[in-house]
Amino acid sequence: MTLGPVAGAVAAIARDDPDRIALIHRDEPVSYARLDEAARRMAGWLLRQGVRPGEMVGLTLRDDVLHLTVALALLRLGCGQVALASHETAAMRAETAARLGVRTLLADSDADSLPGLALLTPDATGPAPDIRPE
Repeated sequence: MTLGPVAGAVAAIARDDPDRIALIHRDEPVSYARLDEAARRMAGWLLRQGVRPGEMVGLTLRDDVLHLTVALALLRLGCGQVALASHETAAMRAETAARLGVRTLLADSDADSLPGLALLTPDATGPAPDIRPE
């Protein structure tokens, strides 16, 4: 599977310069190797949950690093994605999801669910490794 430009670039840096800092989270550096590993593991978890390449997926995730990890995982899978912001009304999020053909929603909790969409609640400490520095 071709990763595409963004996920491919992250994977290439993780391979060629694994200790390079990808981001700072809560004042701690996170390497490209750790970020890429988290995205790869998240992609595997998403596949096991039934998300398929090419699917359009909605995201209502408040944690920035979890959101980034899921977004990279979806890019690895070739999925489309749209942020359905938690500060928007449920009706507005549902209308956007319907217009874009979203079938699955990745969200923080059951409270974020939308009618007619499969709900998955990823956890940065569950399906993907905790990406805090060791």
